[in-house]
Amino acid sequence: YANVFFGREMTKVYESYEDGVLGDIDAEALMEKGEYVVAVELKEKALEGIPWELELEQRLLPDKAWAKAVAERCGVGASTIYNELQKRKVRD
Repeated sequence: YANVFFGREMTKVYESYEDGVLGDIDAEALMEKGEYVVAVELKEKALEGIPWELELEQRLLPDKAWAKAVAERCGVGASTIYNELQKRKVRD
């Protein structure tokens, strides 16, 4: 399931927020009229359709920039990925 965020009438006095796993959100809380902002967290499986050209472009980045791009997609710290990459380079 995806994590979602609903913000209603943001920046106004009567703003409200709901967030959590999509299947667990209380639909009654979202029945009020108003303008909503919806944000959905993509899980790794949702990224399967990324074109291979984009993957290649990212891999050709310097190691630190590549680690940051991977970290953003996978929800891991960029330094963790970068350090692991460096360890594996030493082993190879």
